[in-house]
Amino acid sequence: MNGEVDNSGRALVVLRVRPSVGADATQVTAWVDTAFTGELVIPRGTIERLGLRQSAAVMAGLADGTRVVLETYSCIVQWFGHERIVEVVGNDGQFPLLGVGMLRDRRLEIEPGRPDALIGAIVLEELDLVVDCTTQTLRPREADSILTEIE
Repeated sequence: MNGEVDNSGRALVVLRVRPSVGADATQVTAWVDTAFTGELVIPRGTIERLGLRQSAAVMAGLADGTRVVLETYSCIVQWFGHERIVEVVGNDGQFPLLGVGMLRDRRLEIEPGRPDALIGAIVLEELDLVVDCTTQTLRPREADSILTEIE
């Protein structure tokens, strides 16, 4: 699966989404968000246009530490030649977001035609790399150190 990098440096992929088996698929362009640990976020207006049905609600922690309840919807996504049932989070944003939950067991390469790329801290920590925001540096995690997370 290939995507593109837009003029703002966002990695974008085009997904084929449908509400149920046998329904027509609609193309949705999603922004790859490596800080989002879920699978897919779609704005509510797009969810309504696609005709997705609400399946549940989940408690989520936002980047600013706020805890919120988010509605989820079920859909079918064409993913590397296979159909995959995905739980979509509905939000009030403008852009669909593809999270790292969809990228498990996949390799992500972003080559925007420039020497730098944006990779989320969660992905870097999974690679045993430590982000030092104070010095804006990246270093390997020391073997005897423990990463902690504060909620």
